[in-house]
Amino acid sequence: MAQDSIAWRLVAAFEVPGKPVPKARPRARIVGRHARIYTPSTTRRYEALVASCVPADAERPGDLVRVDMVVYLPRPKQRPRYMPRWLWSMAEPYHRAVGDVDNYSKAVLDGLDGWLGNDIAVVDLRAQKRVSVRPRVEVRVYSLCEPGSVQNGH
Repeated sequence: MAQDSIAWRLVAAFEVPGKPVPKARPRARIVGRHARIYTPSTTRRYEALVASCVPADAERPGDLVRVDMVVYLPRPKQRPRYMPRWLWSMAEPYHRAVGDVDNYSKAVLDGLDGWLGNDIAVVDLRAQKRVSVRPRVEVRVYSLCEPGSVQNGH
């Protein structure tokens, strides 16, 4: 892939504290003779938490956005059988804990909708899933900028 001419400028870096919540599937229930589709309350609350963590002074990113995130889930008490000892010995190892990394990403991106305008602007998404004694999500948002201009990202 030829990306030499792509330049990204860091717009915001922040942390969402607490145990990450993956985006849950929409639910449906019958009200009268109609089906009502809704987002579960745990997902709505987590998306609101994400929105509240965006720095108040963060500028709005441009039309083309890159988001990097690291999802840190609670570290299990014992090493899973599939995980090599050398990996488990790391402070915050990769882990295939409960929840797909894409569902955690969806919850964070949907929480950023008010600030981003719409997550359709995200053209580059990089996500990792790890475990830690301090569960959280670290988020870095970049805006595409003209090559050669001043930038904070890479």
